[in-house]
Amino acid sequence: MKILRIAGIFCISSLLIFPSCNKSSPTAILGDWTKQSPYRGNPRAGAVAFTIGTKAFVGLGYNANNYVNNVLVDYPKDFYVYDQTQLLWDSITPFPGLGREQAVAFSVNGKGYVGTGYNRDL
Repeated sequence: MKILRIAGIFCISSLLIFPSCNKSSPTAILGDWTKQSPYRGNPRAGAVAFTIGTKAFVGLGYNANNYVNNVLVDYPKDFYVYDQTQLLWDSITPFPGLGREQAVAFSVNGKGYVGTGYNRDL
């Protein structure tokens, strides 16, 4: 009985000693976000992205528009570039290879490279 009383006192005192979680929202804003030009392509998953200088390139992947009866029928091969100096998105030449998702991309010496990934049709 004495052990239960000590355990009860310990539990109650721990509730009083340790502060509860604060429900107030944080006052710090992470980042300094401003809305710019909207992305011109379709929403997609499994896309690739890389940068060259002040330009960001995004393409490939897949989206809901490419499904018919829950079967992926085609991969988009379109690519878009965001120019940080002009704050604009623009479409560029489509990817010349096989459309794919989950690929990797990088740039070296002003050229972008896309490799690996997979195509469910193969």
